[in-house]
Amino acid sequence: KNAFTVNESLSIDSTIVSQKNQEFIMNVTLRCAKENDIPTLKKLWQICFGDRMRYIDVFFERMFKAENTLIAEVNQEIAGVVYVLERSLSGKKIMYGYAIGVFPKYRGNDICRKMLFYLKDKSEKEGNIFCLHPANEKLADFYKRIGLNEMYFLKEVDASKIHSETVFNLEDIT
Repeated sequence: KNAFTVNESLSIDSTIVSQKNQEFIMNVTLRCAKENDIPTLKKLWQICFGDRMRYIDVFFERMFKAENTLIAEVNQEIAGVVYVLERSLSGKKIMYGYAIGVFPKYRGNDICRKMLFYLKDKSEKEGNIFCLHPANEKLADFYKRIGLNEMYFLKEVDASKIHSETVFNLEDIT
């Protein structure tokens, strides 16, 4: 089963946006990616993360699944994306939000929050866990500010002191 399926475009609450002292309504639509979105998604990746094209190409060749990629559109133009990687941990299905990006002209309009909460709510309804791993403290603060909760923290371990028979359990994660 796919991470999620948006069978038809889901139009979510409009956002009133102020631009140059003028207000306008921005309708955000969420949908799964399509193969023909890839060039725009690669451009968005490069703008957001600054990675080299070879790295981006490898991701799209090996990891990208259109049906596991949530796109936010404004006026039929891609505004943002969340790639969902499926994993499991101790029998639980984990939906990992990876490489989340919004084009600069759409930032500050709640698009990221809408995408993340859509995925979080959908995952919970299906009995799965949706999670993110912020790349830095600024992102961790942003995720907290939009209402996401911390579910774990990483503990550094000196690998030279780990024996080959050491086992980590889900209960060890606090």
